[in-house]
Amino acid sequence: MSIRALDRRRLEAHVLGRTLLETLTHPVAPAELAQNSDYTRMLAACAQGMSVARAIGKADFLGREFFINDACLEPRPCTEHLVHLAAQQHQKHNEGRALRVLDVGTGCGVILLSFLMQLAPTYAGKILAVGIDNNRAALAMAVKNARALGFMPDEQGDETSDVFATLHNSAGNIQLSFVCRDVLATDSPYALADEAATYDLVLSNPPYVAPEDEVAADVLAFDPHEALFAGAQGLAFYHHFAEHLPAVLARGAVVILEHGAEQASAIQRVFAAWGWRIEAHKDEDGWDRFAVISQTTE
Repeated sequence: MSIRALDRRRLEAHVLGRTLLETLTHPVAPAELAQNSDYTRMLAACAQGMSVARAIGKADFLGREFFINDACLEPRPCTEHLVHLAAQQHQKHNEGRALRVLDVGTGCGVILLSFLMQLAPTYAGKILAVGIDNNRAALAMAVKNARALGFMPDEQGDETSDVFATLHNSAGNIQLSFVCRDVLATDSPYALADEAATYDLVLSNPPYVAPEDEVAADVLAFDPHEALFAGAQGLAFYHHFAEHLPAVLARGAVVILEHGAEQASAIQRVFAAWGWRIEAHKDEDGWDRFAVISQTTE
C-alpha cells in the first residue's frame, strides 16, 4: 500500500519530536530517516494498512489530539457530531444543580472529554461525569488524555475496585470518574456507589457491527474487535440500553447514541418497544447515524 507524502511527514515529525510545519519546511534526508528504526517500523506498519494515528498512538478529534493504544477504537470524524448533539442538549439543563453525564464504552475518552472541554469555558455549574469501559488498558488512555487536558487526579483505583480513577479540573466544578465494568454482564450496570444518583445525559458510541457484516480490512486488522462487534444484528448494546437505562435516568434525561449507517429502523423498533421517544440525526454523508432518545412522559 502506498503512503501519502503528508503521512510520511507526520511520521517523521513524530519520531523526531518536531512539528509538522518544521518537517514540511525542513525535511530530513531520506538516507537519515532510513537509519531511524522507529520511523522504518511505523512506515512498514502503515504500508500494511495501519493508520498514521494508530502508528504514532495519537488521533485528532475535534481539533484536539488524543492518545490511543491497541485497546482503543480509533476515533472517526463522524463521531464528532455526537459531541455537537450533546452540547446542544446541555443548554436545556438547569445550572442550579449538578449536571450528571455518563459515557458508556468510553474507550480513550474522546467523546466524554471533548464534551467536557466544550462546556468548561462557559458552564459554571457542577458537572459529575462518568466514563465506563470494560478494558483497563483503554481506561489508562482515558486517564492519560484527561491529564493532558488539565484534569488532576484524586485517586487511582486498585485491581479489586471497578473505579479505575477519579479526577477533577482546575476550576473544581468538574468531577470525573472512570469505571471498569462490563455492563452487559452486570446486574446493576450503570449504578455507581451513590445508588440514588441519576444521569441527565447519556452518551455512547457502542459496538454495533454484526458478525455477518462486511468490515473494511484495515478496521478488522487494527481496531479491537470487542469495540466493533455486538451480537446478532449488532444490536446487543441498544437492547441493553432500552431495558436498563431508565433505572438511572433523571427526569427529562436524554440519551444520545451513534449507530450503524443502516441500523436506524432497527434502533427505532428496539426503543419504541420499551416506550422511548426517538429522533434520528444524520451524519455529514446524509446517513441516519445518531439517535437522540428520551423517555415518554405520562
